[in-house]
Amino acid sequence: FICRFTPDGIITFVNDAYCRYFGLNKSVCIGSPHKVLLPDEDIRLMKQHLASLTPENPTGTIEHRIILPDGKIRWHFWTDRACFDADGKVTEYQSVGIDTTEKQEHVQKIRDSEDRFRMITELSPFPISILDSSGNFQYLNKKFEQLFGYTISDIPTQKEWLSKAFPESTERMSAIYNRKPDLVCTEWDVVKPHLFPVTCQDGTIRQTHFCPITLASGEQFVVYEDLTDKTESDRLRSVLVSIVNSSHDAIIGKSLDNTILSWNKAAERYYGYLAEEVIGKSIEIIIPPELRVHLPLFLQRIRNGEIIDRFDTVRLRKDGSRVGVCVTLSPIRDEDGRIFGISTIAQNIAEREKSEISRMFRQQVLHRC
Repeated sequence: FICRFTPDGIITFVNDAYCRYFGLNKSVCIGSPHKVLLPDEDIRLMKQHLASLTPENPTGTIEHRIILPDGKIRWHFWTDRACFDADGKVTEYQSVGIDTTEKQEHVQKIRDSEDRFRMITELSPFPISILDSSGNFQYLNKKFEQLFGYTISDIPTQKEWLSKAFPESTERMSAIYNRKPDLVCTEWDVVKPHLFPVTCQDGTIRQTHFCPITLASGEQFVVYEDLTDKTESDRLRSVLVSIVNSSHDAIIGKSLDNTILSWNKAAERYYGYLAEEVIGKSIEIIIPPELRVHLPLFLQRIRNGEIIDRFDTVRLRKDGSRVGVCVTLSPIRDEDGRIFGISTIAQNIAEREKSEISRMFRQQVLHRC
């Protein structure tokens, strides 16, 4: 929607989209004071924003809340251009806005997911680390530092972690070799823990299980279990279930005949099916009929050990509607390296497309101005 107004808030122009959105009559709006309500904090931010526009930098953007007549709060993103006279005084503001409430709600959901993830990892009874795709540590939880004695400044990279944890070159090479199959493992219920003797900062050696999962982003999430003084526990599985279920991505495990074996909470949200409704059924339940012809080709590529990385496609929801997703398919291997399943990680691309459309719209409007 588009509007123009004077420095004292008198509306000089509104388009039809503006009137429809706010439920206003164009003839009543023009020549009248701006009637859109903002929360007090947003009014202060808006005043600062408009005051920041100068003849040298006449254009700016701001995202703020508005209060609709029914009391509901919505988010708006506005691009504002100030028009100046020869003396440098503002004569008019030209504004183009879009409703970004859905985007803000999506961002909030991601924040909530990240907060849950952070809480789980910080309270976890197990050491946890996260490495980026380049082998740099992004995170070590408190339990990691307590058990092994290393902080992220001690071991900023995987190379330094391995050199300290396995000072003997033979043990280090064995650890590197045995962890290679884990680089494609993306399912909690098929993780094959490896037991390694880890040398801690104080010189003690802890017999430790490494349980790695490779995320869709390429990062590696590793849960460690100290078995020096106790036997293996089912608690590890519970932690991994919590991590996968708190993921914002839909994660599905299936057999080589396309039977669904695992289905996380995000998959339930994406596709509308509960796990108990789909486990044991064919993955075709969420594949549009016209795309099922591709399944044998994907299966053959997975059997060959290939990772099919991040392709855009569509999937069917339980209610028959379609959802655009970005999918990564990876082979799942057993401890001998044999492929026995397929990991599917899907990310919702609807928000990405909305953001791109909004960006193009703003560019076109600014170009016309």
